[in-house]
Amino acid sequence: LAYPAQTAYALALECDLLLPEQRQHAGRLLAEQVANDGWHIGTGFLGTPLLLATLADHGRADVAYRLLLNETYPSWGYMLARGATTWWERWNGDSGDPSMNSYNHYAFGSGVAWVYRYVVGIDAASDGPGFQHIIIHPRPDSRMPHASGEYDSVYGRITTDWTSNPGASFSLKVSIPANTSATVYLPVISDARITESGNPVEAKQKNGSYVVQIGSGSYDFEVKVKRK
Repeated sequence: LAYPAQTAYALALECDLLLPEQRQHAGRLLAEQVANDGWHIGTGFLGTPLLLATLADHGRADVAYRLLLNETYPSWGYMLARGATTWWERWNGDSGDPSMNSYNHYAFGSGVAWVYRYVVGIDAASDGPGFQHIIIHPRPDSRMPHASGEYDSVYGRITTDWTSNPGASFSLKVSIPANTSATVYLPVISDARITESGNPVEAKQKNGSYVVQIGSGSYDFEVKVKRK
């Protein structure tokens, strides 16, 4: 790209404007641009909803987490560190012109969609609209050892609650409403045993995750290094 910018890379990738052989390179350049920007967000209303997901989808969930949790301006963490309980219209809502700033504005709050889909791990499958088929795919990070959340779909409440000890164990409690099914993705841990409510589980590996198919109900998964 002639003008390197976070939004330019995110839009090019999300809108499929690049050749297949260019996509990996563009994803790498996006992560590098975030680093060049001091690990701060550099997007506006158009790029913000795409940025975190684009990074994670191109293997850089670690950079997405760093952006999310950064407490220096401009960032989501900056707002929280300044006592915000809603998302501001401007990153510097604490010091900007009050006449140009809403203190409850969705534009930058759109990043919370990433928290639901990638941190809490609740998403709808493209072949099961309306959450008839659910994707449960949390992406744990060493800076966030635990997360939980819930979503009230048209079929009922979906909940997840996970705890991660990188390289050693990962536990996930999940509840799937009646008349739905789900695909669960669990992180791969070397020489680990997978169980559900204490019972061994057979799982396939796909793109760095263990994959398990489940129906409605409550489940308690654990991926844990085998005892020597």
